[in-house]
Amino acid sequence: MKSVPFLIIFISTTFFYNSTSKSFSEITLESKSWVKDVAQYRISLKRGQQKALKVWCDQAKKTSARMKQYGNHIDVGLGIDVKSNKTYRKTHFSDNPMWNSIIAEEYLKCFETSHACTGVKHFPGIGQLSADPHSKSAVEVQDTKSLKDADLKPFYSSINAGACTVMVSHSKVKLSENRIEICSFNPDCIALIRKGLNYDGLIVTDELMYMAAAHEPLLDQQFDRFRMLEPKLAATCSTLSASNKISELSKLLIAERCPKDKTCPKEIMTEINDLITDEAGYYRNLAALKAGNDILLQFRFPEKTKSLVPGMTELIKRLLLTAQNDSTLTANINASSLRILKRKELIFKKKLFKKFPQFKNIEDLHNSLSLEQKIKQMIFIWGWNNYPHTADELELGGFYTLSLNVLYKEKKTTIPLLRIVDHYFKGGYRKWGQSIIKGKPLTTRDLSK
Repeated sequence: MKSVPFLIIFISTTFFYNSTSKSFSEITLESKSWVKDVAQYRISLKRGQQKALKVWCDQAKKTSARMKQYGNHIDVGLGIDVKSNKTYRKTHFSDNPMWNSIIAEEYLKCFETSHACTGVKHFPGIGQLSADPHSKSAVEVQDTKSLKDADLKPFYSSINAGACTVMVSHSKVKLSENRIEICSFNPDCIALIRKGLNYDGLIVTDELMYMAAAHEPLLDQQFDRFRMLEPKLAATCSTLSASNKISELSKLLIAERCPKDKTCPKEIMTEINDLITDEAGYYRNLAALKAGNDILLQFRFPEKTKSLVPGMTELIKRLLLTAQNDSTLTANINASSLRILKRKELIFKKKLFKKFPQFKNIEDLHNSLSLEQKIKQMIFIWGWNNYPHTADELELGGFYTLSLNVLYKEKKTTIPLLRIVDHYFKGGYRKWGQSIIKGKPLTTRDLSK
């Protein structure tokens, strides 16, 4: 495909770096202070609350044991968002960042880590949103000036307690120059986790291919470009639905790219359609790579191909061609794929090197991989039906499922697949949170899946 001048450009912005926002070093100090506050608060817990936390601890151990039984490796499902009155979700632990921090810490510290680990979501917190960012772009925009408060505090505690993953959300954040992007596509939102919280674990995107919220920001960025050129043409961007945005963008791009009073060439129409519909998922995945995410979750095959294997193969090929001409993107891929291999080394231990006896350490194995193989290590696909077979066939990083009991025996892949799960608790987080805060004598049998 020919390159075209109107392709989306993802620009790094000054998230938390200017005079009106906190620096990364200040965030680090605030994080350490909060961890101390939580430890001090725990001393004053009532006996009933301590007993309820013990049940919660037992639940963490039980989940860990089940993951070992079925060969799962990472649970990304611990949602620590701080609830608000307007939130669309009713399953958050609580509206108190202190209690969310205590509950998350207890679970993480009790989770057995020799064979599996658990992480937290949805950074930077979706408890304030009235619409589900999994299905559509939320109206609310989280201002970077206020992100340092309640929403971030449970993440301070969770990272300190050893969370092996942090899932970032498709929620909107407002940047210092009033630009709006979603966290999962913004390099400086990811940098807040890396530099502000000194986190070197795995950063996981929320789903990229299926969720509408991951597509709409790409449309908005195109409208922003036209708004700067001709404000009147795109003044109504915020009032349009995603389908109407696609229609309006088509008109604007055709007018820009094609001579007046002439039919637009087929190849240009194909390029325009690819850009604004992103049916192949290329632009979403590229944005996530540029932002610095480690694991790219894909819940479905690219619609353009109507099939998973050729769809993922084409996606990987396009990402590879772009990375070969972008040193910054290549550096991101190298760093992320090494983090993934290091996690695999912790989980698989000597098994990882059985097929690579020539390498003494994980760095040597990583250096032996091609850029294409490194990109593959970052891609994780849906784990139901025959999709695990596809992850195996393509030698991807792994697969993701909502169930703990998906069994699959690998056949082809040389580097073992990571199996990510999203554990759901009967009664939801709210029931757990309220039982702990109130010190109710619930058991794991009452609340387990």
